[in-house]
Amino acid sequence: MVDCIYIIGHPEYEKDRIEYVKKNLIKHGLDEKKMKISCPTWGNTLTNEICWQVYEPYLRRGYPCMNFKCRWLLKGEISLVLNFYSAIRDAYQQGHKKIMVLESDVRLRDDFGVRFAELMAIAEKTNWSYISLSDGVGTHSEDVTSFYQKQDLKRPREGQKYAPFRCTDSMVFNRAFIEFLAANLLPFRDCLDWELNSRILEFGGEAYWAEPHLIEQATQKRMAASSLKA
Repeated sequence: MVDCIYIIGHPEYEKDRIEYVKKNLIKHGLDEKKMKISCPTWGNTLTNEICWQVYEPYLRRGYPCMNFKCRWLLKGEISLVLNFYSAIRDAYQQGHKKIMVLESDVRLRDDFGVRFAELMAIAEKTNWSYISLSDGVGTHSEDVTSFYQKQDLKRPREGQKYAPFRCTDSMVFNRAFIEFLAANLLPFRDCLDWELNSRILEFGGEAYWAEPHLIEQATQKRMAASSLKA
């Protein structure tokens, strides 16, 4: 279904989280050999020199700024973008056609394996570029009524069609968007979700949400403490 699963997590500071995610992916039939850890940076290892090589808070866009947070990103937010970019670059170099990118604090629903297979079968009939597997900050398409309804793939609701990245905890990307991001993500201006909102507008890609969602972010749902401050 996907060529590689990138887990964004620090092998030392987030070892338990990573092992939990891998164990649950394996339980649902995903191949451990396809899993890679992507974390070449961490907030406390970033220097000003590194930050200013990749982070441009006044980067010009072709449209108004959607997020004023860009002027003062935390080092943890900067490192998240770089760790995501590392996954994208690896996927590009390896020639992967479809990848999944997970943050280290995700929780999979009990029927994840079956529903993910159904989701990707539906995706093959569309011109998708990006799929969100979670419900982000709790938003859904207009016609979603139950966590247990039949699996589907929906376009973002009207108010979010220009900002489909609600969170970045669990995502699927196709080859064309991988190639675009590998060439254009750096330098960046925003935290990862808003940066990707800008980039998919530039790319002109098709964004979709898994409905009902397959994954939840533990920190956003208050099930785990955030490690972003690191």
